[in-house]
Amino acid sequence: ANVYCGSPSGSLTAMVNSLKSSGFSFSAYSAWESGTPRNMTSDRSSKNIEIVWLDVEGGTSYWYGSASSNVNWIEEWMNAAKSLNIAVGIYTSPYGWQDITASSSAFTNVPLWYAHYDSTYNFNDYYSYYYPSLLAWPAPSLKQYSGDQYFCGAGADKSWGPTW
Repeated sequence: ANVYCGSPSGSLTAMVNSLKSSGFSFSAYSAWESGTPRNMTSDRSSKNIEIVWLDVEGGTSYWYGSASSNVNWIEEWMNAAKSLNIAVGIYTSPYGWQDITASSSAFTNVPLWYAHYDSTYNFNDYYSYYYPSLLAWPAPSLKQYSGDQYFCGAGADKSWGPTW
C-alpha cells in the first residue's frame, strides 16, 4: 500500500486513521515502570490501538531481583489488562527474556513479538536459535528485524509478521 503522511501539522489520530485505512494495524508498548493497564484504556480507544505489548527488556537493573518476582508482576499486569478487555502480548528479546524471567513459559498463551535485528523478515532465526531454549512460544507473532528507521519524520523500528 502507498502511504502518504500529509502535513506534519496533522493530528496523530488523523495519521493513524489514514494509515489504518491503508491496511496498517497499530499496537502500543507498555514498559513495566509505566504503571497499570488502567492508565491507558481511554487513550487506547482514541488511537485505534488493537493490542498492547508489555515491553520485557532492559536487563535486570529495571526489574525485580528474581525471575519469579518478575513473572508474578507480568502475570498481575496481564490479568489487569485482560480484566479491562485489553488484548495483550509480550515484546522482548531472547536474551532479555532469559535474564528477566529465566526463560519462563508461563505466557505462551499470548502473542510474542521478539527483537532480532538481522534485516530479514522471517522467523528462521527463531526456530534455529531461540526455540525452545530461550523462548518457549511454539510460534512468534511478530519479529522486529531492523531498528532506527524513519517514517513520516518519526523514529520507528521495522517489524514483520505473516498475519500482521
